[in-house]
Amino acid sequence: MTTAPKTKPNRLTSYERETIIIYNGETMAEIFTWDHKLQADLKSRPEIKVLDEGIHQHPNDHYGRFEVPKSWIKVRPPSRRSLSPEQRQAIGERLHAKRSRQAAVEPTLAPSEPL
Repeated sequence: MTTAPKTKPNRLTSYERETIIIYNGETMAEIFTWDHKLQADLKSRPEIKVLDEGIHQHPNDHYGRFEVPKSWIKVRPPSRRSLSPEQRQAIGERLHAKRSRQAAVEPTLAPSEPL
């Protein structure tokens, strides 16, 4: 008698483990996420209400639904510093000086000689 092979529950792909922010006209926003780090961060804040938690087919696929104040949701492009040529040169000189100091402190190893 043969037994059917045991199949592992399917894990969600990274594409399927998404984060959704529902941002309606209310004062609160709702976040649905599969991101473990984001879930831990949201759970650690007492101001945030946990609406629902669960597991998909695989034990490592946890989801969470949270309610956060709408004013906490921010979307902004990454900041990019615009430097003048003088600022770039000053930064380059500081970096060069720091690397020179580090090279002077680190001992140089002589190649080992055969016995």
